[in-house]
Amino acid sequence: MDYQINYSTFELKPEKKSFLKEYEADLGVTRLFINLELKNFGTQEKAKSLFKQLVEILENALTQKTEVKLYTRFEESLKNLNESLSLNFTGEINACVAILDDGQLHLTKTGSAEGYILRKNRFFEITKDLYQKDAGEKPFTNIASGALEVGDKIIFSSKRLLRYTSQTEINSIFALGDFQKSLRELQENISLDETGDVLVNGFNLLTEQPIEQQDLNTLLKPRKPALDLVFAVSSANTAKFIRRAGAILQTGVSRLFKLKKGTPTSPEQKRKLMLGGGIAILILLICSIAFSSYNHARNQNLQQYRNLLLEAQNNLELAKTQGIAGNRELAALNLEKAEKNTLEVRVSGYLLSDALKMLEQIGLQKEQLDNILRVAQPKVFADLSSLDSKLHLTHLLRKDDAFYTFSPTILYGPILDNTPNAFEKHPFPNGETVVDGTYFKDQDCLVFLTGSDKVLEFKNNKFAFIDTVDNNWKGGKEIKEYAGRKYLYLLDSAGSQIWRYERTNQKYLSAQAYNTSNLDYKDAVSFAMDGGMYVLKQSGEVLRTYAKKFMPFSVKGSPSIPLSGLTQNTRIYTNENLRRIYILDSANRRVLIYRKETFENPVAMVYERQYLFEKEQDINDFYIDDEEKYLYLVSDKQIFEVGM
Repeated sequence: MDYQINYSTFELKPEKKSFLKEYEADLGVTRLFINLELKNFGTQEKAKSLFKQLVEILENALTQKTEVKLYTRFEESLKNLNESLSLNFTGEINACVAILDDGQLHLTKTGSAEGYILRKNRFFEITKDLYQKDAGEKPFTNIASGALEVGDKIIFSSKRLLRYTSQTEINSIFALGDFQKSLRELQENISLDETGDVLVNGFNLLTEQPIEQQDLNTLLKPRKPALDLVFAVSSANTAKFIRRAGAILQTGVSRLFKLKKGTPTSPEQKRKLMLGGGIAILILLICSIAFSSYNHARNQNLQQYRNLLLEAQNNLELAKTQGIAGNRELAALNLEKAEKNTLEVRVSGYLLSDALKMLEQIGLQKEQLDNILRVAQPKVFADLSSLDSKLHLTHLLRKDDAFYTFSPTILYGPILDNTPNAFEKHPFPNGETVVDGTYFKDQDCLVFLTGSDKVLEFKNNKFAFIDTVDNNWKGGKEIKEYAGRKYLYLLDSAGSQIWRYERTNQKYLSAQAYNTSNLDYKDAVSFAMDGGMYVLKQSGEVLRTYAKKFMPFSVKGSPSIPLSGLTQNTRIYTNENLRRIYILDSANRRVLIYRKETFENPVAMVYERQYLFEKEQDINDFYIDDEEKYLYLVSDKQIFEVGM
């Protein structure tokens, strides 16, 4: 199938400290996209030479050995890129590299560059977790792949876009429809108060129709008669036409009256005078008709868009009433209608100020309906930023009265309430990289799951590798314990399974499959336990089991920006003491809170409210105390405390 794209780009260089380069190439069946920023790159010539080399590596890999699968060739090209960069570049690189092949997008990233998709007015990042800060000399380590739909808009940026503008504003801008026009408006809206040079590029997947057929259809469109064109002219063109006609008329009249006083007029001069007068009358007539037509059309359009705004206002008022009455679903539906009508007015160019005010009111009502609590400056509980400028904390654990936090390679703690900045540093042994951890109350220790599928226990300030009786730990992404019992649970989304391990005096017994209902956990991102088990999927769906059996369970009252397209940093949390279920949506910097219905035997989780963190930084993990009074969060370098 032949696809068409609409490609566009812009860059802003207030500091002029970066080498920015975008690239788009049609390689036959495949298209290549690059968004590159180099810092500390030396000379411009060196940066250009490096960029040229990177392009050659990618294009050679994608156009040669076509008998090999495209994904494999792309993977091989990234290995070559890493090798080239390690030999030829010592500065900072931020980049997105993507290929589009028959509607399939494969992409990778390094550094602070990010990729996004805008699909059906839903905007989210698609490069989350692709870059590993501790990957050493391998900038490009992971590839994400997925099928695109016609109408999808893909955006690449050398820095995080949400530093400059909000998700709501981006949705509003790209509702214009025209991708290039939207990108220009995004350029105008970006604020550079917080950072410097930035490069943005992207494309809109337009159609599945073959290009040749589309061109043919364009050629076969009937032309309008000349008279129709006079009355179909746009308001801007009409105004220009009237001004031009007025200028011609003024010139013609002035020439007619330039005859000197007392000079006899010949028949030829009389003929010219009559002809000029006729032309002047004709121009006046055309101007009058055109102006009348323009005013009539403009008044009709104004009335049409006033009606749309009036309808939007009615829907907004209705949503307010329904929200007060507790009918969130109907209120959300009316807000959606109001927003749709207002966006139509905004795109038209008419009543722009009124439309922008209405969009602001709709946004405020959405926040009120969603019960959003904005947190501008959360209280800093502990600051670890002085330890390492490249510190990347990923998890937060609570053991008794102390916190522990860790990066993939180092554990920090204990961090006590009364002395939050006094803590020890414990590197994980044997160069292990840790992917998750939990407090194991039965053994009174911290337990860590490593990237090499091993389990570490940390007790009395010492690490120990603990094996299973069959020396076979399953691979996984999250590890949990439940209620101080002797079991550990491991989420293996790749194998669509949850494994249970029983701890004995010396080792763990062999893995027991806990997903005996054969539920689909392949896109699971996190899980939590309170006696039952809750598995959160990438789509936002939550599956509940109890005693290994599937239990019907629903999510009620989704917020205006629903949970979907969730990333690996998303977490779900509850336990046997909590009356609520908490979800960290790290991509949108928010924690959503749902009430268990009922507490004793939940059949649903009902949306209550959310905390939205305005400060621009990643939120990687969180913890809720058992009294549900305090929310603790960990970013790359700090731990925050928020009273609830």
